[in-house]
Amino acid sequence: MVDAQVGSQRSYSHLGDPPLLKLRLLNADGSERSQVNSWDPRWVFVEGTGHDESMVMMDRTDTLTMPFDADGATLVVDDQQAGSTLTTVDLRPAVHDYCSDNPTAPECLVADLAVTTLTTSAPPLGLVGTAVTVTLATTVANLGPDTPVDASGSITATGDSGLTVTPGSYAARWPALATGSPQDRTDTVQATCTKPGTSAFSAMADITPDAAKVIDPVASNNQRTSTLTLTCAIPVQLNVRPGETKNQVNVNSGVLPMAILSTGAEYGLPLPFDATTIDAGTLRFGTRDALLTSSGGAPEAHGRIHPEDSYEPDDKTKDGDLDAVVHARSDRLGLTPATTELCVRGLTTSGVPFFGCDHVVPR
Repeated sequence: MVDAQVGSQRSYSHLGDPPLLKLRLLNADGSERSQVNSWDPRWVFVEGTGHDESMVMMDRTDTLTMPFDADGATLVVDDQQAGSTLTTVDLRPAVHDYCSDNPTAPECLVADLAVTTLTTSAPPLGLVGTAVTVTLATTVANLGPDTPVDASGSITATGDSGLTVTPGSYAARWPALATGSPQDRTDTVQATCTKPGTSAFSAMADITPDAAKVIDPVASNNQRTSTLTLTCAIPVQLNVRPGETKNQVNVNSGVLPMAILSTGAEYGLPLPFDATTIDAGTLRFGTRDALLTSSGGAPEAHGRIHPEDSYEPDDKTKDGDLDAVVHARSDRLGLTPATTELCVRGLTTSGVPFFGCDHVVPR
């Protein structure tokens, strides 16, 4: 089988022929719609020297026809005597070509399907090595005139070289998409920063009719994209009250000493960090949610860092590295008696973002 076409000629009738072939028309899901018996055009009758006839299979080209059905997706040709399938043909391109040329035919439909909105949202700050959830919200519509129409598509998400995204795509289905009744769906992907700085995230949604008989006259609105920028921070080690283990914090008053440590890839951190490169004017201290979702928080109380070899977390030893000892006013940290964590956010002098936390016990 080399081609499939929709034509105006009538189906062949072979009432007196042996039904050598069976032509089966299948739906897109593989279920059978109809079937007809057919003569195998490779077999021909030839006259022998004694004027007798015999049937001979020849290498020749001919046509198999069966009644047109715009909902048919696949034609299966079976050799009934051999009990085998000779070929399987995808009829959808031929049906689509026919309906494109004859959109007013009663078997065909016209429906302008569109991705009307695609939005992406995520926390404004991510940490290198830790996944953040990006939400993709999609709305599709059938702009008519024919309705309803089953449709399918995909939602794909990608990141630049500083971002890995999983999963990269979702299959999407919009059954019985009717005019005046748009359909929504929400998907989530996990985006993981692989290096500090800003990284670009992009998503795309597309839609197409399920049935080949449905003609979508406007292709330009079948896709939509959305992008956002994620800020990727180096995770750092914050040490509240260096040299103490309880980390008790007065919620309402006083200046709280802390240290942002210079580290290698230690304490479970994926990258080294030199705390002496901190730009003190960018420092903000507060709860995790306040720092991740806004630019709030308390600034460095003295407007500068104090390079010192501070105590390591929960220990009273020093490692020889110069850390950044910093201070913040306790009454500006947004702490409550239920707070268990204090965090810091800022930039280095070269503009690299960083973020870290330590446990606290408010009093």
